[in-house]
Amino acid sequence: MANKNNPELGDWAVGVKWLKALDRELALTKPGIFANPNVVCKLRHQPTIDFLAFHYPLKKG
Repeated sequence: MANKNNPELGDWAVGVKWLKALDRELALTKPGIFANPNVVCKLRHQPTIDFLAFHYPLKKG
C-alpha cells in the first residue's frame, strides 16, 4: 500500500461486465490479430474488431 496515492505506481482495479462467455475450445486467432499482455486496454485495431464481430456476434440492446 506504499504507492496507493501515486497514480503512476499504484495498482488499479477495473470492473468488467461480461456479455458472453465461451469455452476455451471455441477460441480463435489468426496472424496479425491484436494482442496485449496488459490486463486492460482499449481495443482500437479495426481488423481485430472486425474479426471478433464476425466470429462472435452480440445482440445490441
